[in-house]
Amino acid sequence: MFGSVVKTMDIEDLGELLVEKSKNVSRLVLVMYGTPGSGKTTNAERLVNYLNNKYNNGAVLDTDKITHFIEEKGLKAKRKYEGRGGPQTRICEYDSTIIDDSIDMSKVPFAAHLKMDGFHLPLKQLAENLHSRRGCQESFEGELVVQLFKLLVQWETEEGDGNNQATGVKIEEGKPWNLLCIPDFDHKLKDPNNPGRYIFSNTKIIVFEGLYLMLNIEPWCQISQIIKAIKDKKPGSHSPIVEVAQVEDNDVEEMSQRVAARHLRSGLVDSLNDGLNRYFANDSINASVVTTLSNHDFDDYSINTSGKTKVYCRSN
Repeated sequence: MFGSVVKTMDIEDLGELLVEKSKNVSRLVLVMYGTPGSGKTTNAERLVNYLNNKYNNGAVLDTDKITHFIEEKGLKAKRKYEGRGGPQTRICEYDSTIIDDSIDMSKVPFAAHLKMDGFHLPLKQLAENLHSRRGCQESFEGELVVQLFKLLVQWETEEGDGNNQATGVKIEEGKPWNLLCIPDFDHKLKDPNNPGRYIFSNTKIIVFEGLYLMLNIEPWCQISQIIKAIKDKKPGSHSPIVEVAQVEDNDVEEMSQRVAARHLRSGLVDSLNDGLNRYFANDSINASVVTTLSNHDFDDYSINTSGKTKVYCRSN
């Protein structure tokens, strides 16, 4: 990580800092990563809820309503990104101009929380030896997670030629996306479901959360490469910015209890003890991968389980 700690703040104060940083750019993407049970989801939800309650009156868009409208009008995705999971893990781009006229755009959230959970490989596509290790980095559609990140940091170049050299993304006809549809994860079915959720391009702050977002192995390392290119580029009104936060908790007993309880709630196990066994047989291995193989060079913040945030001074 760069530099030394310059201040410590609560998660709500971090929200205000992100708002300030996002004022002169098209979008701010906060990449949030950490080990299983470290508090990523809790902190991401707390941050996004705070921002939406303050800056958009807690606005919520009805995913089912948008899906119904798309199906009713027979709207076709202008681009689709599909991997081994087929339609279940597909990313779709839509032209939202028609949709904009049919829904209350004031309900488009100011901030959005995106998780990589929807990019679990479906059970039917999962190799037999990975069933007991589901949640490891090999059991995800890593290429599609990278593709989603590329889409989140796209911008229209001032020249209008559509070439986003900093990210290596080609934007057809110089126009970035307006509306994305991505998969979510259905814990009852234990599989991705699609459509899962929608992301409008005018959402100002996106918190993108996941275990493996900063791994330094393929395909995940492409995310770090893109972040470096963006941080090296002088920001402009057309370009988004990216900040990186590691969520940390060094209390293994607390993390194991937290993950075991989550496994029990989601129906993966029949008892808390079974959940603990699953943690040490699977999740703790994944934690070791995150700890040893993540790229910390671009960390802007370190967040603990309770939301206390250390802000780093970036040294050049």
